[in-house]
Amino acid sequence: MVTLRDVPFTIRIVSLDYYMAPPIPHLDFCFSSLEGTTVDQVPVIRIFGSTPAGQKACVHVHRAFPYFYVPYDESFPTTPNEGEWAMCSAVCLRRMALAIEAAAPRQVVHALQLVRGRPFYGYHLQEQLFIKVVL
Repeated sequence: MVTLRDVPFTIRIVSLDYYMAPPIPHLDFCFSSLEGTTVDQVPVIRIFGSTPAGQKACVHVHRAFPYFYVPYDESFPTTPNEGEWAMCSAVCLRRMALAIEAAAPRQVVHALQLVRGRPFYGYHLQEQLFIKVVL
């Protein structure tokens, strides 16, 4: 028997945008454990389009956060333990807080992740460490 969960939802995208809204409990993140504060606003992506049957649709996508990468400082350890990662996170957060405060005083950093990748500027043979900053 085929259920609705077995049928993929497809939509032809006509337009998309985003808006900031108060978080919905049990659907959005309402607390930033990284900063220890409540979240006042979360981004919601809004997709306008039509289904293959021609029905108009507007889809609201929650838990999609913007992010960027910061090169991991060579002076930090390459395999940090929990305490060292907390120190690195604090340094990174402090640097970003100074930069973000003037532009967006209500910005919240949701997560910091240590990731490995290749820089996309120039030619690089090896992967490097980056901090993925999720806003």
